[in-house]
Amino acid sequence: MSFRKAILAFIASVAVLAASSCVDRGGEDLVVNITTSIGEEGIEFDMNAQDTVFTLTSNCDWTVEMEVENPWENEAEEFEQNPWLTVSPVSGEASEQPVTITVAADANTSDAAEITYDRAVIVYFRTDREQFASVRVFQEGQERKPNAADTISISELRQMAPVAQDSVVTITDPYIIKGVVVSSRDPQTVSNNNIYIQDGTEPHSGLLVYSSAFSSCNFGDEVEITITDGTLEYYFGQLEFKPASTDDVVVVGKQENPEAAEIEGASLVNGDYEGQYVKMYAQVVQGDLEKTMGDSPSIETEDGFSFLMYSRSNTPWAGEEVPQGAGTVYGLVGSYNGVYQLVPSRATDFEGMTESRFTGRPAVTTGEGQLSEDKSSMTVTGEYTYAGEAADVTEVGVAYKLVDAEEYTKVKAEKVESPFTVTIPLETGAYKYYAYVMIGEREYQGETLTVTNEETVLNVADVVAAILDGTVEDNASLASLGAYLQGIVAAGNQSANYNGKYSLVDGTGEEATGIVLYGMYDVELNPGDRVRINLANAAFDNYNNLREIKFNEGTDINAQVEVLESGVAFDVPELTVAELLSGDWQGQYVTVKNVRSAMDTLTAWTESGNSTNRNFTDGTDEFIVRTQSSADWAAENINPDVTADLSGVVEVFYDDIQMYAATYDDIKAFSVPAGDEPEEPVEPGEPVAVTIAEFLEAPVSADTWYQLTGTITRIEKEDYGNIYIEDETAEVYIYGLTATK
Repeated sequence: MSFRKAILAFIASVAVLAASSCVDRGGEDLVVNITTSIGEEGIEFDMNAQDTVFTLTSNCDWTVEMEVENPWENEAEEFEQNPWLTVSPVSGEASEQPVTITVAADANTSDAAEITYDRAVIVYFRTDREQFASVRVFQEGQERKPNAADTISISELRQMAPVAQDSVVTITDPYIIKGVVVSSRDPQTVSNNNIYIQDGTEPHSGLLVYSSAFSSCNFGDEVEITITDGTLEYYFGQLEFKPASTDDVVVVGKQENPEAAEIEGASLVNGDYEGQYVKMYAQVVQGDLEKTMGDSPSIETEDGFSFLMYSRSNTPWAGEEVPQGAGTVYGLVGSYNGVYQLVPSRATDFEGMTESRFTGRPAVTTGEGQLSEDKSSMTVTGEYTYAGEAADVTEVGVAYKLVDAEEYTKVKAEKVESPFTVTIPLETGAYKYYAYVMIGEREYQGETLTVTNEETVLNVADVVAAILDGTVEDNASLASLGAYLQGIVAAGNQSANYNGKYSLVDGTGEEATGIVLYGMYDVELNPGDRVRINLANAAFDNYNNLREIKFNEGTDINAQVEVLESGVAFDVPELTVAELLSGDWQGQYVTVKNVRSAMDTLTAWTESGNSTNRNFTDGTDEFIVRTQSSADWAAENINPDVTADLSGVVEVFYDDIQMYAATYDDIKAFSVPAGDEPEEPVEPGEPVAVTIAEFLEAPVSADTWYQLTGTITRIEKEDYGNIYIEDETAEVYIYGLTATK
């Protein structure tokens, strides 16, 4: 890994650190603890010269290093020669007391005509061990740097994967990904130059990354990777990303204990958690109990799945006897030739497998709750079957909570038997509840159901208004607004360009009456379906300023969405480009009138198999049309000579308005199959002289040519030849009049 750093410490100080910085008075190694009072958001300065202070606590000697983030041209060299940021002090000794650190930034302004760019530096507080603390210091400029990259999630990057196993996709957009390393270098648990990173515990949040930069990356390192010009391909069936340069990988922090997603065997073997750190309840299969860890025994989970627990022969635990009991095991989800396996990253990952072995799991069923007549209580019946000894079952009952509450309350049934019945008290609101069975200290749950004793039904405008006025914040449950949301599906993934999403609208065609339903990969809906959505398991998600509704992890989404009727008509807003850009049309399916490609030549909808943005214009303003690589028309071209209407779902990405066409018909007027050239324009015959009113009433035709006579009242844009003319009957807008013929 190549770092461009300004090292602000004396060599003599470094020598002292190497000799004695991290030992206690008895000469023993310490567990390094170095932290700052600054959160993950870092420090932000405006363009003026200014400073701030924070505290650093470290039980080891430390020294400061600084690294320019994402340098533009020779920015890193200039910073090394003349740094705009100073840190004081630049080194310190181990202490139990916090040390005050001052950072001061010069003004990011210029008296000359040159533009100043946003800039950022990562300040590292390094010990002589791998552990360090870091703070990001950002200073505003007049503009973003030309090489500024937006952060996307690993899940979004995975969606750009090649379709075929032998294909390669090159990422051309200026993006970065951030994540924490969940594979280990010391001890080495994966192949050389490989690391696995994750940016969350949701499915599809992990990735194998290959680069020679990873010789020093270890478990828990937080990294930022520039993915521009890098490639996605498959390595023995596993998706792998290769950065274009070792300079594209930067270690920015450290997590001692990366979060593990709690899953079952089914989720591991189907690949949903490829490349992620997970935990599950498991045991080594009976036939492998005589093996060692280096023999890579098979383990089994209570839901009936088994798979390898793989350890390399050089790991410290390779010679150990396999765990004999059941318990929680941690590890990385790896894959070889499409077969998924669990790879422990640390010896502690399997030390919890010491409990009694299981003979199966109880199958628990949660019955539908029956509300009392006054809706002040609910009776729930649960059932279970269990293949083990009846005496193993120590408790049964029902757990419940208000949707927005943090913890469940348990109500134990009077007898340990199946079926069992429990009555729980209710306040007014929406509740979650499930039946449970206890075997020893381990709880087994039935399906979590929802119920409400209030019947509030919202429309889309209600939800959007609550988001806009701050009633609902990012990631907050929508159940606090009401029990259900009702709306009309306006568009979806009919032509593979809107994967996993639907446009939900009220159907009035007014502003702020649409929203995006996200994560709907297994839900089949059609435009015109009027649906009712149970909000008990739904939350608002602000995705780069886009309003989305997401369902909680593990929710059976199909069970939350009820189709009330189909074939419902709804109004589709017809907009000018100016109206599109100035209005709130998020999540709505709209038609933008009289636009054409902003390119002067035949241009492909997508490039190099990547999702691609193309600009369209009315001659005055431009907007983005985004096409995914999976779209039915991805391989076709855009005819630059066509002016027509274009339809699609409106989204925002930060400050940009963009549209996703939902069907081929939405863009058909512009699209030319690959290899076909647009036909030559038909030469005009004898024009028909008409008034402007007669012209506006005439049918659309490619064969009849008209002659209009009038007065130019306004020139909209000279470069595009856009003008208004009028006569005594009406006024008309003429587009693209760039030459006389």
